[in-house]
Order: sequence, then structure tokens, then C-alpha cells
Amino acid sequence: MSRKSSSIKFLVFSYVFIVFFLSISFYSRIGISGVNELGSISPKLDSEIQRMMEEGGIPSIQAGIVIQDELIWAKDYGSPSGLESVYMVASISKTITATVFLQLYERNLIDLNEDINSYLPFEVQHPSYPTTEITFRMLLAHESGLNRYFYYSDNYAYDNDVLEWGNEALGTNYTIWSYHPTLEEFLHGSFTPSGPYYSPDIWEWRPGLRFLYSSAGYLLLEYLVECITNQTFAMYVQENILDPLGMTSSGYNANDFVDVTATPFERIGGISIELPIYNYNNLAAGGLRTTVSDLAKFMIAHMNQGESNGYQLLKAESVESMHQTQNIFGGKEVGNLYWAGYGLGWSLYTQGIQGHSGSLPGYGCHMLYNESDAGSYGIITITNLNSAWEQEWNWLDDYYGTIRDMIFDEAASIFDEPASLFNPFPLALLLIGVISIAAVVIIIVRYKFFRKSRTKSD
Repeated sequence: MSRKSSSIKFLVFSYVFIVFFLSISFYSRIGISGVNELGSISPKLDSEIQRMMEEGGIPSIQAGIVIQDELIWAKDYGSPSGLESVYMVASISKTITATVFLQLYERNLIDLNEDINSYLPFEVQHPSYPTTEITFRMLLAHESGLNRYFYYSDNYAYDNDVLEWGNEALGTNYTIWSYHPTLEEFLHGSFTPSGPYYSPDIWEWRPGLRFLYSSAGYLLLEYLVECITNQTFAMYVQENILDPLGMTSSGYNANDFVDVTATPFERIGGISIELPIYNYNNLAAGGLRTTVSDLAKFMIAHMNQGESNGYQLLKAESVESMHQTQNIFGGKEVGNLYWAGYGLGWSLYTQGIQGHSGSLPGYGCHMLYNESDAGSYGIITITNLNSAWEQEWNWLDDYYGTIRDMIFDEAASIFDEPASLFNPFPLALLLIGVISIAAVVIIIVRYKFFRKSRTKSD
């Protein structure tokens, strides 16, 4: 075999090896269908998470760490479908809804300070303040004066399976729907004094006066999207947020994710009881189901001036407006998180942390990040065990809350570390470059030597 042939074969072999190495590195970072983990965290933290899950009786947790614009680690502990497992993220759904309305604002379809009655086929007015306008901004910032829930709104949000489960397991007295009204029928009947679902208790303070967290207000926002776009809320979100961001494992209908949904459990009387898999019909307030890998794409857009994976979800100024404090207050959240205020569908916590949390029967979750002049880092954690009915928050803090805080500390530690030269992805690129240059040199040298040898022989 000639030296020229050996050199070319060496070149080909080197390229195959490095491309294979690069592929393994790349897919370990973005995730492959069916895997249980991408990237890695410290073995000590990984072991501690598993220990606390076992001690707390937590069936599964899915978690991820985002640094700058990249999901660097994600893992599902306990679900048979691994990172493909889909969880409900409850009130994190409100961040999607607020993003929708900032998009509508950017497209000149609404003004955030406009009276919502301009778009509704029925009147929405506080009975004690009938001349005070209720705006999109008020609803998004929980300042509309609407109560947290109103008569039948909780009942409306759950499927009959969950209502029957609650009546049987908890002794609740939910009405089982023989006919579930449409969204328009329900809201018309709830805001019209003569309507079948109306109660004056749906209202509290004067609109615009103060913060009062209202999931019921987001149900009204859901209907407003339908009135403005002539699309269902789920369809608009699919076409304008989920599809463009590549969130292929996200949606609002449980039937679309039957084989991969993490089974919900509720802690009742100190034990975990399995719930039926259910839809939450207040989509705008809490109906989204997703994975950490998918939700990270959405969070990255909010961490990076509206851009994620080449798609501009929102303009930078819209992101800033959504994250800007609309009302300032203090109050304890789960674990060591303390509310400092609220933006538009966006929670602001002390120590510069922002994002949102979520809680529904059988699911608890957090999407949080911190930013500085040097960049941003954040986490997503979701569990399929909650105590939304009995509200055993101390237990939740001791286990899930602590796990969440440990992961956030790990993210901060990784963010503060200088980039390693031995990160496999850039190292592979460097090796390809070096081999490419070496290959060119070898070919040139061998070619000149071959030409010189032939000239002498001639």
C-alpha cells in the first residue's frame, strides 16, 4: 500500500471518528427520543434528589437546568416514559396566555389598556363600579377586581371524572355536569345577573385598585382570545407558540398524550392517592401539559429578549413590558421563594428570581430563572404529586421545595463556573478543525512529493 493511500485512509478514519464523537456529544446535549437524562449534574445532587424522593414518597420529578439559551441538563426521575413523560404545569399556563396577549398587542389587534367589553357579546361590569372599565392589563395583572374563583368556575374547570373522585374521596359536593356548557355559555351565565351561574360574590375590589390573584379572570381571557382571533384558544397557542418553538410534546388535551402522561397523585391524610388523568378546562389559567425539554424552549425566549432557537416569539420590548412590575407586594411562596410582585402573567420574586409556579391536584411545578449583566440561568421542576386539596404545604416544602432549591443552587454554581476547555462539544469542533488543517497539509505535501518523485523518475 502506498504512503499516499495510507494518508488518505488515515484522514477518512479520523473524520469518521470525530464526526461520531461530535454526534454523541450533540445528542447528549439536546436529548434523544426515549432517553431518561441529557447532560449531567453532580453525582452528589443526583443521589440526594433520589434519596429525598424516596423519603417523601414522590412518584416522579422531571427537572432541567437552562444556562443562557441552552438546556444543559434534564432528567426524569421515576416516570416510565423518561423525558418524554408529559405533566400538567398548572398556573405556568398563565405565562403562555400573557404571551398570547402581547402578541396580539404587537399585531395591533388590541390595546392592553382597552376596555374588554369592546370585544365581548355580553357586558362584564363590577356591579358596585359599573362605569369603571376593565382592561386586558387588569386581567393579566390580576387587578380586575374578580375573585380568585367564582361560583361554579372551579366546577366548570374540571372533568366529571375528577369531580366524582373529589366527591367520593374527599366528601366534596361538586355538581356533576349532565351538560357541560360551552365557554361562552358559562361566562355569559356567570357575568349576567340573571344568568344560571351568576353570584355577586364573583367581585371584590374596584377594578384597578389592587392585586387579587384570579384564575377565573384568565378564563375570561381565554374567551377573549376566541373573540379576537376567531380561533379556539388551544388552536391559537398551537399555531403561534407551540409549533414555532418546536414544542412537539405540549398541548391542552389529555387524549393526545395518553401513553406518556405522568399519572397524578394527591396527598390526602398523609398518603398518596391516585387521581384519574384529567383535563383542566380553564386552559388559559392552568391547562397546559408539557415536558421540561419543551417548556425550556419557551423559557429561553423569555430569558433572551423574546428569541428562542431562531424564532422571535415576542419583541424585546414586549418581553420587558410583560416582566415589568405591575403591582408590588410581599407574601410567602413554596419553599424559600417569596413573592415581590407581579407583572403580566409573570411572577416576580425576591433576589431577582422571576418566572411562575403552578399547582393543581396531582401536579406541582416551577419555571424560574435569574438574570444579570453576565447572562441568565434557570430551572424547571415538575412533580406528579401535590396537596392542592388539603394544602399540606409544609410537607411540600420539605421535599419537593427543597429539591427545587437544590437544583436552582446547582444552576447558579454551573453559571458561575468558567467554560471548560474540555466541554466535549466545542472540543470536537476544535479537533475537526485541527484534523482538517492537518489533512490539507498532508495532501499538499504528499502531492508535491509525488510530483517530485515522478519528475525524477521521468
